[in-house]
Amino acid sequence: MREEPMHDLTAAVVARAGFFSYVRLVAALLITAVMPLGWGRIVVVAMQTGRPETIVLGAFAAVFLTVLALTWGCGQKLSVERPWRWQRQDTLLLLVLVLIWCGSYALVFGYYVDSLIHPAIVYGLFVPSTLWVLAAAWSFYWPLSWKLRLAGIGLLLFLAVDFPLLMRVDGLTGDGKVNFAWRHTSAPANIPPEAVIPERPLPWQPPRPADFTQFLGPARSAMLPGVQVGGDWSKQPPKLLWRRPVGLGWSSCVILHDWIITQEQVGNMEAVTCLQLKDGQVVWRHVDSERFGSSLGGPGPRATPCVADGGVYTVGATGLLNCLDFGTGKAIWSVNILTDNQGQNIDHGICGSPLVRGDLVYVCPTREGGPSLVAYHRVTGQRQWQAGKDRASYSSPMWVELCGQPQILVFHSEGVTSHDPADQGAVLWTFPWTNGYKVNCSQPLVIENGPTQADLLISTGYDKGSALIRVQPGQGKAWSVKTLWEKRHLQAKFTTAVLHRGFVFGLDNGILCCLDPKTGDRRWKGGRYNHGQVLLAGDRLIVQTEEGPLVLVEPSPERLIERGKVAALDSKTWNHPAITDRHLVVRNDLEMICFELPGEP
Repeated sequence: MREEPMHDLTAAVVARAGFFSYVRLVAALLITAVMPLGWGRIVVVAMQTGRPETIVLGAFAAVFLTVLALTWGCGQKLSVERPWRWQRQDTLLLLVLVLIWCGSYALVFGYYVDSLIHPAIVYGLFVPSTLWVLAAAWSFYWPLSWKLRLAGIGLLLFLAVDFPLLMRVDGLTGDGKVNFAWRHTSAPANIPPEAVIPERPLPWQPPRPADFTQFLGPARSAMLPGVQVGGDWSKQPPKLLWRRPVGLGWSSCVILHDWIITQEQVGNMEAVTCLQLKDGQVVWRHVDSERFGSSLGGPGPRATPCVADGGVYTVGATGLLNCLDFGTGKAIWSVNILTDNQGQNIDHGICGSPLVRGDLVYVCPTREGGPSLVAYHRVTGQRQWQAGKDRASYSSPMWVELCGQPQILVFHSEGVTSHDPADQGAVLWTFPWTNGYKVNCSQPLVIENGPTQADLLISTGYDKGSALIRVQPGQGKAWSVKTLWEKRHLQAKFTTAVLHRGFVFGLDNGILCCLDPKTGDRRWKGGRYNHGQVLLAGDRLIVQTEEGPLVLVEPSPERLIERGKVAALDSKTWNHPAITDRHLVVRNDLEMICFELPGEP
């Protein structure tokens, strides 16, 4: 048997070692390309909540160690010189690594970040703060001394400090993208965290038809047929009356005569604040030691007050239901609807606004298996009854009369249920309509309402869409529900659609659209206003965009017709606008603005 020369065997071993080193190198490069997604999530969640997700951190540590193991000593094995010296191929690899890292973050930012700050600024600060991770993962590719490794990583760690010192995570956009803001804008100025008591109580006067006394207006429908807001804002825009800081949160405002009432987070205090409509000055403020924080939507209350019969009824993000005296803001009674109903809070906190009718206050505590609707006595605060077997979601209870019978509609996590308020909330009918997240935020829309049947539009987001249903009373308590059509059109994620002259208008995943409710067909879609809010005032739509500006739209079934745009707020806005007479009040988690609306041209 012929023996191979020793130098041939040595060459074969070296070639094999080089081949496996190249395989290790390619594998490490591929894994490195996906590392920015994991590290970016760790940093963002830690900035939001104060700590990273344990599972994600553990998975990233495993990926990091894998790259470390794959690259350990790999550079020396691939070197053509012995002993190893820095070569042209090492410079090329270093450039490739930086390009892969920066390119991966460019893709991550394009898909997951939608900041009001210019993306180039956020990217330019964020990516250098992550380079130490890349350097540490590849630190053993080259046979450097420990001093050089630690010095290089330590130098890059100085860059890692800059980003969290300069910026903060301002929650998510309606599309679920990360929104960054400058850290110095994190706290509203000039808002004392203490209660404010007026020198003299405000006089109580019954609401006028034009007053905005609850969430989405008098009928809780976002439709105000008796209010005119001007025909063309491009020619005659609203006049700015005043602008003031406001506390954190996504609550909207109610307006009664000359007063505005809203909810806000001031430090560790959840506050209900009454202001003068004419100048925005605080009249009274009630505070509770409550604070809700969410990595999704940020801190602060979400629900909107309800004013009725001399009382102000509010639900905080942690479930605190208050009955306050309208004149002074002093608490008459309080109860936590989660504790009282063995509920558990959900991701965005309690968002359902209280509903007051007669002697009862209706609220929606969140608890798996129900109840999804609970009634408390308006005067005493005593729980009267519980109803519903599904977990409440983010919609608010809604009072309607269908076919002449009063009902309370609750759009819970599984769909819509109708309750009989005259019979301890007994279920009249139910319609399943939900999405993969079990999240429903909008209000049902009554399309037609006759003596023997009623048609309602049900809409939700997260790739679900809308359905038109027909409900009819039967024998006794039995009601029938029939589906007329189901479409993926009009996915109302955070907002509520409105009806004007037989056509439905609403934000379909952030884009305004017009729907024919008879067929479910879309007439048109246009205007990227993102996940803001819509309010129908007379024959005009007011669109509160998610970015802050206001847009006036003429609701036509033929095409999108904009009638002017007003630069109002300038940051993320999920709060619903409020109107009374000739005043329009808008707010977000930083500012509140009051406009005087123009008369008809």
